[in-house]
Amino acid sequence: MLGFSAFNCTYLTHNKAETRPDHPDPSLKTRTYILPAARLFTALIDVIQTLPRWKVVHQEAENGEISAERKTRLFGFIDDIKIRLTTTEPGKTTLNIKSASRVGKGDLGQNARNIREIFSALDHKIGKPSETQPTRAEPLKELSGRLLRHVQKLALEIGERNFTHPKAYQRAGEYIANAFKESGYEARFESFQIASPPALTALRTDQSNKVALKDATYRNVVAIKKGHSEEKIVIGAHYDTVIGTPGADDNASGVAVLLELARMLQGVTLEKTLLFAAFANEESPFFRTSAMGSAHFIKAHADEKITLMMSLEMLGFYSDAPNSQTYPPLLKHFYPDQANFIAVVGNLASKTYVNGIAKTMENATPLPVESLSAPRIVPGVDYSDQLNFWKAGIPAVMLTDTAFNRNPHYHKPSDLPQTLQYDKMADATTAILEALYYYGKVVEE
Repeated sequence: MLGFSAFNCTYLTHNKAETRPDHPDPSLKTRTYILPAARLFTALIDVIQTLPRWKVVHQEAENGEISAERKTRLFGFIDDIKIRLTTTEPGKTTLNIKSASRVGKGDLGQNARNIREIFSALDHKIGKPSETQPTRAEPLKELSGRLLRHVQKLALEIGERNFTHPKAYQRAGEYIANAFKESGYEARFESFQIASPPALTALRTDQSNKVALKDATYRNVVAIKKGHSEEKIVIGAHYDTVIGTPGADDNASGVAVLLELARMLQGVTLEKTLLFAAFANEESPFFRTSAMGSAHFIKAHADEKITLMMSLEMLGFYSDAPNSQTYPPLLKHFYPDQANFIAVVGNLASKTYVNGIAKTMENATPLPVESLSAPRIVPGVDYSDQLNFWKAGIPAVMLTDTAFNRNPHYHKPSDLPQTLQYDKMADATTAILEALYYYGKVVEE
């Protein structure tokens, strides 16, 4: 599912990309490292040799020049990559990269991705340039521990949480509310009742569970961070689970990130108001019906000026193994086969936010970031609460580990806390935090 704004027509007429200091795309700006050129040169040779379908064809260490080739997965077309290192002052080196396709008039954005692929691999090996290191995030080890504790509480201690386990469902909501309060917020429950379940919900529900649906009351949990403006950004994650699973990745991971984002933003002044929302009833039998918690949230906040929604949907499962990532039909030819990235997904109307959030996140974390703006017919694009915001005409994006496209425990009893990678969850959290700084507009005091 991910990796490019699939319908940007400029990709049909351009077959090259290059970095420059004033590039409008932050991910394609010239980079400056506080490193000797010789060390950076060696690191680049090393990372290129580890990238699949890449090879070094020429190198001149004394001039800081590297030539490489990359074969496309489909048809084996070759892209030529030129790398140039320049020493600007002792111990300080600038890095510029140019990538060009040998054939065709359009590259579907592949040359830009070639450059980002080198940058990402280099970040993993030596870290980001000091100028782009995020300064507002806390130590990742502490953050990963906090994320782990949230997931363990929800998935192990509380366990399955949905309408068939009402006491656990209630406990989960109370835990989330208390976590908001511990971070200094006034949390509130926004309750709604379903006197008569939607027809689709009734059809999906086993006879043994139909009694539990009748006159049931559900609760969204909401905390507000007031900004200087009435414009609002919603950050949401569903806290219910599908029947039969403890839901560590789906979606205790999203709730854990939600709670930590709220905590880390508590002392920050923003221009825009933030609404942190833990939604009920995202899973079947409620999905795609008016009984979803996010649908009721939109009704409750209909008079408010919501300019953007960010849906946190499964953020904890990662793998560096080859072929660990799958995709809907055709998309596999354009994206990495390793499940080691975080994805930013949206519909075509939200493309500007998809691109902007992805670029902001890329500059804040060594975790690779992929993005997709596509119609809802692409499987997985609308599989969470962002769907209801799109229906209301509100731009929305989903931040996800891509769910069933990589996690073998999806909707199974084995979706347990020990299957998740909390260091990468922490990386994802800091990257999303940076996007909220940017779109919430930090007010410098």
